[in-house]
Amino acid sequence: MKTVKIFSLVIVLAQMAVWGRVQPSALFGDHAVLLKSADTPVFGFADPGERVQVSFGGVSAEGLADAQGKWLVRLDLRGAGTDPKELKINDHVAHDVVVGEVWLCSGQSNMSLKMKDVDDADAENAATNLSLRCFVAGGWAATEPQARIQGRWRVARPGETPDMTAVGYHFAKKLQAELQMPVGIVESAVGAASIEAWCDPISMAVDPAGKRELDRQIAFMANYRAYEDRCQAALRAWEQKWDRADRPHGPAPKDGWRALTEKERVHAAFRYGAGAIWLRHAVSPQVKGKELRLDRRRFIESQWRFDDSVMEVYWNGERLTKTYPESPIEKNTEIYRVPATAAAAGGVFTVRIFNAVQIPGVVEYFCVNGRRTTGADWELAEEFRSPPFKAGALDDLPPRQRFCLAQHYPTGLFNGKIAGLVPMGLSGVIWYQGESNATPVEGGGGPAAYADLFGTMIKSWRQLFQKPNLPFAWCQLAAYTAKAKDPNDPKNELWPRLREAQTKTLALPHTGQAILIDAGEEQDIHPRDKRTPGDRLAAWALNQVYGRRALPYRGPHLASVRVAADKLEVSFADCGKGLMARDLGDKYLKRWTPRSYGKVLRNSPQTQVEGFSLAGADGVWHWADKAEIQGEVVVVFSAQVSKPVAVRYGFAANPWVNLYNAEGLPAEPFEWRLAPAR
Repeated sequence: MKTVKIFSLVIVLAQMAVWGRVQPSALFGDHAVLLKSADTPVFGFADPGERVQVSFGGVSAEGLADAQGKWLVRLDLRGAGTDPKELKINDHVAHDVVVGEVWLCSGQSNMSLKMKDVDDADAENAATNLSLRCFVAGGWAATEPQARIQGRWRVARPGETPDMTAVGYHFAKKLQAELQMPVGIVESAVGAASIEAWCDPISMAVDPAGKRELDRQIAFMANYRAYEDRCQAALRAWEQKWDRADRPHGPAPKDGWRALTEKERVHAAFRYGAGAIWLRHAVSPQVKGKELRLDRRRFIESQWRFDDSVMEVYWNGERLTKTYPESPIEKNTEIYRVPATAAAAGGVFTVRIFNAVQIPGVVEYFCVNGRRTTGADWELAEEFRSPPFKAGALDDLPPRQRFCLAQHYPTGLFNGKIAGLVPMGLSGVIWYQGESNATPVEGGGGPAAYADLFGTMIKSWRQLFQKPNLPFAWCQLAAYTAKAKDPNDPKNELWPRLREAQTKTLALPHTGQAILIDAGEEQDIHPRDKRTPGDRLAAWALNQVYGRRALPYRGPHLASVRVAADKLEVSFADCGKGLMARDLGDKYLKRWTPRSYGKVLRNSPQTQVEGFSLAGADGVWHWADKAEIQGEVVVVFSAQVSKPVAVRYGFAANPWVNLYNAEGLPAEPFEWRLAPAR
């Protein structure tokens, strides 16, 4: 009997080896959505020369794996119904596969924000919609294109919807309801990502704008440690100047330890301000012969900042040496290693943290042997608190050092999270990104480089996915930070300039954008309202991609400006059934979670339309005293500008604005300047 069992096992293993020769991409697993088209790609991997047979609902095709072991077949799915079927690829069978529309959802954290984290999503997360599905792509930044993509398809139902992209979900839901067919979204987004990370290597190397950014970024990252040392030296000098330097200290305290409070477990140590604290974490005995690692991730996502604290790490009272990863894309990780002999019996990590400004919440950014720790893993003891800040100290604080993240590395996210999707069948792309590119850096970058890079990326993706007219729409940056008060504040220039770069990209055909100047949060860079961007992107897609011309999709935008003595007459396009000024009310929402409100304090309270400013030849901006709607024109006037040569609308990070068309779509922010006389 034993011989028979062994013989049977050998047969099974042999069969598995044969079947394993053909492996479809993860995109073609259970619950997949295939694009309804005449040549829908299905692809994967096999031994070179291996024959691949694909069938779906009576449609079949076959092909051969090439010399690199890649195979691709195309199916004519124009006649396929929307009912679920099996997708057979040799001996692989994917169940519950449907045909419909497929959209790629990419960008940074506002695209990756999940349904479980957004406002008023309880009803959506509890509902079931078998025709709405989401593939959540795994992977991370890589230095070379990755042929394989990780991930699986989720169906919109309790337990799965909460982990879908919220913008993508609302976009897909509106499409699915209007088109009455399945809609699949493929989420491939990473928090804090920059545009250059999503560009492919060839475009970055060939396109002039891409080449400039590629060279600048690589040079910066190659010398990052020296840059970081300069920033730290400047901070230490500031500490000495303002009497906020660290104090001499001995070993970790024996007494005074306590568990973190529930509030501290979310943002550990946030309430301590400046000073020094100790943290300790007991670690169980380790596998014999295996070293122990504590990694410190220095970019703090929850607070959108770089942790420049002075940190010392000890293992059983002995200070550990700080090292760094060898990978060129991991620049903000510090590694502390405990040799296998010292780790075998277990012990205690103690960490001393000093910060002259404010100790950030850091425990969730420690990893022990690859596992991210939580507040429950640590105990805390306070050492000292720094005295209150002297007048002028914070104004004199040197600039924070720039982030140097894997998700900023040129081509890194394309390599790790897009290359493996090529050449899947797509209906289009929706995009929410730009926050990480709003600030210029050493040698360039910022809004000035964004328009070129964004256009380069769109054109390259269209080429790679073999659709030269691939529809591509994005979210213009939402309102953020404190409401604008001074129209000349240089801090209010960066986000408007990035929005301006996004709008310039509309020059590419088959593109669109959702205006979110009225849909942000003053206190959170991640607005919890994701229904508005999803719905506005869907309105564009329904009108421009699917031909639902009766559905409005774009709000008023600048058409022309006429100088009329001391006034400017600003004409708008896409006014729909007419321009209107909404009532701003007496309070506005500052933050969705927890809900908090501020008092509306208009900059132009005496005028109909809020958000306009004028400038004369001196370049000084003044809020409008008058901005009145006359048909499809807004007449703008300021008593302080006798001869206006420039006008702005909504030109701030978080402006007061209230101009819409009658269909409820907001006017697009803009800046216009009179061309100089020749």
